[in-house]
Amino acid sequence: MKKKPISRKLPAELTTVTTTSRIVALTLFIILPILGFMIGIRYQKTLTEIGDLSRPMPAPEAPLSPLPTYDDNQVACTMDAKVCPDGSYVGRVAPTCDFSACPTN
Repeated sequence: MKKKPISRKLPAELTTVTTTSRIVALTLFIILPILGFMIGIRYQKTLTEIGDLSRPMPAPEAPLSPLPTYDDNQVACTMDAKVCPDGSYVGRVAPTCDFSACPTN
């Protein structure tokens, strides 16, 4: 069974071009963009008068935190791992950063 498409007629008040609809269209599509452009030009002039916008503003002075202190005897080794014959893993040991000995059974 074929369905009929539903067609509804809109009331004449919604489809007729009136003086009010012309005024609304004129305001939305012509006057508001021109007004926005003029406001933007005035805003740009105000910013230019305040100062040079091409230079970046300086960063605010932040209090510097003290640098961490290190002991001269500290050593940092890489996080490598060596596979031992029994399947276990061993890592590097400071101060020479050599691999530790594999466990024996």
